[in-house]
Amino acid sequence: MFDRKEKKIHGDSGGFVGAEMDIGARVILVDDVMTTGETKYEAIEKIEKGLKAQVAGLVIAVDRQEIGRRRSAVTEFSEEAGIPVYSVTAIADVFTHLKNRDVGGKVYVDDQTYEAFVEYRKKYGI
Repeated sequence: MFDRKEKKIHGDSGGFVGAEMDIGARVILVDDVMTTGETKYEAIEKIEKGLKAQVAGLVIAVDRQEIGRRRSAVTEFSEEAGIPVYSVTAIADVFTHLKNRDVGGKVYVDDQTYEAFVEYRKKYGI
């Protein structure tokens, strides 16, 4: 299921769309990226209060490896929310893999882009 943020004119009415869920069900959240985790806290609250389900974990495609208040935002979120967080990959791995690599006839991460990424990470990264 997924959370439709707003009502659609031609379909569902917003809110949770998809399979019905039993009260007390355990669910795994799946999302594309993790920065601060604020939207994940909102989702957990909706699921636990609205659906009466328990969030057992979070899977994210990319950990942006950003600093939270004092350390990794992912680590802080996991500890504060009390749920494990698993990432498919980390942003540093993505940039390292793409650096000067031809992808379909184009280089998306050249030396200049990579250096800008390194500088960004010095300021905001873990």
